[in-house]
Amino acid sequence: AETRVQQAEADAEQARTAMRAAHADRQTAEQERDAALHAQREALGAQHAAEEHRDRIHAEARAHAERLGVQIGNLTTRLNDEQLLTTRQAEQLSRLAADLSRAETLADERAETLAERDRQLHQANADVRRLTDTLEQTTAHLATTRRQLQQAETATEQARAETRAARDTLAEARRRFEEERDRLRTQHDQARLDQATAETRLEMTERELQTLRRQLAAAQTATGLIVPPLTDVEGQPGVRLPGGTIEAVTLQDGVVLLHHADNAIPLGDASQSPAHARALSAALQAVASPPPA
Repeated sequence: AETRVQQAEADAEQARTAMRAAHADRQTAEQERDAALHAQREALGAQHAAEEHRDRIHAEARAHAERLGVQIGNLTTRLNDEQLLTTRQAEQLSRLAADLSRAETLADERAETLAERDRQLHQANADVRRLTDTLEQTTAHLATTRRQLQQAETATEQARAETRAARDTLAEARRRFEEERDRLRTQHDQARLDQATAETRLEMTERELQTLRRQLAAAQTATGLIVPPLTDVEGQPGVRLPGGTIEAVTLQDGVVLLHHADNAIPLGDASQSPAHARALSAALQAVASPPPA
């Protein structure tokens, strides 16, 4: 009988050891889940910053669209930067999706480990009950040992309850991971749609620029004007008109200036002679036209 009692105590100690191992595994799974959630929040913060940066670029692009003639080159550069930013964002989303997939795999492995622990605890509980039935046939001096075995059974039930709670917690964490993964996929699809929209706007802008250039060429053909090339006039791009009242024409801060006798006169305040009207018109077209692509 004493040998059976010692065996029962050993089995109870194994059950308690298995319970402590299951508790340690649950704590490890919770720590790994918290680390995955922290990485997810950092990725979301980076994504929000990228979206705000992209929105600012869109606002600037719309504001500068009205000055298409002189700023088409800057607009094209901004759109290219936005495409590069969208590509980087898509790469970040892909990396985050891979991290989430790895976290799901790890959670599944932890769940399988906890299930195996639960089976072990169930088997240990069955062994304790079988030993209890045997000990009921012994004499009264074994009552103390019987009470210890009953305490071991209570601890085993508590361990099973904690295991079930850990399994429920892992199931809830997996559900949240899946919801977050679906939301990130939706944001990724929206980013791709925004990129396609930006490319379409760029194509429309290029077509409008070509139309403006054709209209300028038609106007030059209809008026018979030959647009002279731009040269440096007092540090500003312009056109010199030798031999006339107006010596040169420049564009500074959006204002057309007529240079006469070392004075720069705004266009609205100047009076031109008829003999220089055609040359002055051609010079104005030269400084006001957008640069060729």
